[in-house]
Amino acid sequence: MGTIIGRQGLKIKYIQDASGVRMVAQKEMLPQSTERIVEVQGTPEGIEKAIWEIGKCLIDDWQRGTGTVLYNPAVRASVGSSSGQGSVTGTNPSYGGSSRSYNRTGNGADFSDHPSSYSRRGNNDNPNRGIPLVTEDGEEVQTQNISIPSDMVGCIIGRGGTKISEIRRSSGARISIAKAPHDDTGERMFTIMGSAQANEKALYLLYENLEAEKMRRSQQQPE
Repeated sequence: MGTIIGRQGLKIKYIQDASGVRMVAQKEMLPQSTERIVEVQGTPEGIEKAIWEIGKCLIDDWQRGTGTVLYNPAVRASVGSSSGQGSVTGTNPSYGGSSRSYNRTGNGADFSDHPSSYSRRGNNDNPNRGIPLVTEDGEEVQTQNISIPSDMVGCIIGRGGTKISEIRRSSGARISIAKAPHDDTGERMFTIMGSAQANEKALYLLYENLEAEKMRRSQQQPE
């Protein structure tokens, strides 16, 4: 989102002035993701120009979107309760109806026809990695990075690290947290390492905590 807004809102102001549209960025993240909606209001020609400018911003600054957790309505509908094995797989019509796991981190925007770029396995990003790491069960260790807003990091970690410790224990995944924000948005990078199933459960538990905290804060807001 910071890519589109720019420093002190200069980028989004430029896009609005150049295209003649009105743009409204939502404050809340979409469920189980770190994406937010940007509403564009104006004439068809103005909207087309604004969308082009937004796309250009995302492509030019693609590295900033690394770790974005993409919104997937199909996954949200299939999650259900947190009981059971914690599997978070779902069917996404845009991928031909195939079963898709929660491995949804990527560059935040894909303008090609190749959906595979939405799924990043960190171990494959290193050309010198050699033999892939495996778990005790023989499954290949996968690495995923997600960005968490700075004001939400505390609710994920919990008092004395109790919440993050419980997520690690329940999922079986290793979760490390960057000590400092990775850009000027203040977001912190969480790195998850484990089997596909462990990572899925860890992500689900992280999102569950985020949703619970957002609900708690919304209920505390004065009417």
